[in-house]
Amino acid sequence: MRVLCLGLPFFRHHQVLAQYRGSHEIRTLGTEGAVDYLFDPLQDKWLGILDRIGGEWKPDLALFWFPENDPPPLGIEDSPIPTVAMAGDWNMFYPCLAVNLGRYDLVLSDKKGVDVLRGNGITPHHLFPLYAHDPRHHRRYGAEKDIDILYVGSLNLAHYRKRGAYLERIAKMSDRYRVILANGVFDEDYGRLLDRARIVFNNSVRGEANLRLFETMACGSLAFLEDTNYEVRDLFEDGRDVVLYSDEDLEERLTYYLENPDAASAIVDTALSRISRFAPEQRIDRIINWASAQSGSGRPFRNLPRSEKVYQTALQYASTLRKSYWPLKTQLMGEPARIAPEDPRTWTLVAKSLLFPPPEIIDPKRVSLALNMTQRAHKLSPNSAPYALNAATAAEWLASDAEPYLRATLAAGSLEGECELLGWFAFETWMRWLHALPLHQTKLSILHAEAHARLGHIERARGNTDLAVEHFAQTLELDPENTTVSRPLAEAYWEAGRQEEALRVLEVCRKHFPFTLEIRERLASWYAACHMYQEAEDAARQAGLLFETLQRSKASVLPETLAAQG
Repeated sequence: MRVLCLGLPFFRHHQVLAQYRGSHEIRTLGTEGAVDYLFDPLQDKWLGILDRIGGEWKPDLALFWFPENDPPPLGIEDSPIPTVAMAGDWNMFYPCLAVNLGRYDLVLSDKKGVDVLRGNGITPHHLFPLYAHDPRHHRRYGAEKDIDILYVGSLNLAHYRKRGAYLERIAKMSDRYRVILANGVFDEDYGRLLDRARIVFNNSVRGEANLRLFETMACGSLAFLEDTNYEVRDLFEDGRDVVLYSDEDLEERLTYYLENPDAASAIVDTALSRISRFAPEQRIDRIINWASAQSGSGRPFRNLPRSEKVYQTALQYASTLRKSYWPLKTQLMGEPARIAPEDPRTWTLVAKSLLFPPPEIIDPKRVSLALNMTQRAHKLSPNSAPYALNAATAAEWLASDAEPYLRATLAAGSLEGECELLGWFAFETWMRWLHALPLHQTKLSILHAEAHARLGHIERARGNTDLAVEHFAQTLELDPENTTVSRPLAEAYWEAGRQEEALRVLEVCRKHFPFTLEIRERLASWYAACHMYQEAEDAARQAGLLFETLQRSKASVLPETLAAQG
């Protein structure tokens, strides 16, 4: 069978397929890079691409890896050959996947994603984990095991808050063990770093058997993964191939395997003996053979009203971060609003195309247009908290008056447009909102709390401390997980002589901001000022351990690597 692939197979590089020696013939398609066939999203539609390459090589099946990152060419829903989509980051891209996956005959996802993405005529399947190691980079290099516990990966704690709390617990073990926390290391350098570790800590985002699990095993290190993971037990056994930890026993299990190297080595040896079967070239046949035996979904996307098709098409290109798609995004953005001008989603989509991702240099004309679009959406649905908050966000970017829209958010009683909330990956509340959407856990109180938080910052800038404190306190009452107000609220309480309340808030703030040494140092000084000397000593000692761990991490990896943020 001839198989055409778009996107990154197993979230790796296209080159991993060069090792494939099976019975199928596989070629690659992309907008850039070393692929067999290049296409221009603005100029090339799916049927035209098939016609162009069909003269020399006619595919029988098309695989679309992670369309949230690499969207398909226009017209994929009318493909004359079967199509399969592998959907991954639904925790961040649910709004653009929930309907657009109906363009394909078959959809594969992680185990939890099967339930999350089911609907709108879409029936996802879980065949096996969508991720794999890259044998070119992830292997034994023969390095000395000079790192006891390693974490290497994202330290965007707005995105991975629970992981951040775990990492801080691990950092506190640096008084006994060599602990390294790093990010910004890739390819062979990343593989060599894993190879140096006795234990690699891992905490997945969606309960999936993720990249780091397979990479760790291939590099001959002991893989630690959360015991609530949905997929790991389908493949591996705790204590034989991997080690699974819980909230209650993380430190205990780390200590056991560091103090019992023979037990750790036995698990590593078993994992190394099995890992080759999980390499990309060993797993691709299963997807192809499975897809060939399935009946298609009927592509329910084709049954949608024209206005919805146009909207969803523009949405999928507005959501990708691939710059090669941006000219097409620009061309498509205005069409939904022209067709359905009474739909507030369509105007919000134009604003999203202007603001996402944020430009490196703010263009006032561009942001002013985005503000105009969000204002239109708000007028069309004045009781919607998401649309009101969107207008406030655009106004803030323009350094305009956001207060009327923040107060409109507080007065709003509807979550209409919840999938259209605007933000960016550095915005903590927006990230939490994205994660809540696919799980149906969005709440009006989260948006009301965010409005109070922003109003509090406005009043604080005006010097109205009492009003700021009222808004900040309301924020935490409505949404205790909002991290944007705890530090200024604690400072305001302290300045007002309300020391007990200041300490209580800063203690919560410490939990929300792992590795932020400034907060821990301030907490130590406040304890001392309140004659709580034992607490001050403990806080200072923990801050010192974190500082030493981060400094050691910086010195233990490549010079350009950042060991932590903040």
